[in-house]
Amino acid sequence: MLTPRAFALSVGQIDTFEDGTTQNWVVGLLGAPHANPPINVSSGGPSGVDDNYLRLTAVGGAGPGSRLSTINLNQWAGDYITDGITAISMDLYNQGQTDLYLRLLFADPIPGPATNLAFSANAIYSCLLVVDGRRLSFP
Repeated sequence: MLTPRAFALSVGQIDTFEDGTTQNWVVGLLGAPHANPPINVSSGGPSGVDDNYLRLTAVGGAGPGSRLSTINLNQWAGDYITDGITAISMDLYNQGQTDLYLRLLFADPIPGPATNLAFSANAIYSCLLVVDGRRLSFP
């Protein structure tokens, strides 16, 4: 059973991860096992030492955990158009050995296959970032 939304979506909203949690970001929502769930890392975020960040890991191949993905049914659930959200930005640091092409997907939080979907038409390219992160924005 999915947990009902407890937060409100708002313009300027930021997840900083400074509270030491994953701030409601999860994987395997429908029970699929995942070898590498999101974790809160206490140092090395966009501001460097002592700046927390959320680490996501994909293992490649096929099946659970093969793709870089995460879900948030709480503070990021809502009607983006009605709430005046026109873009979503994130700081990224690719610590892997593969270039990434990122998209956003939005779906109604219902059990079973989603019937109301929206997704970014064009992927945003995130090359290997060796020294520092990069802010990407999805319009």
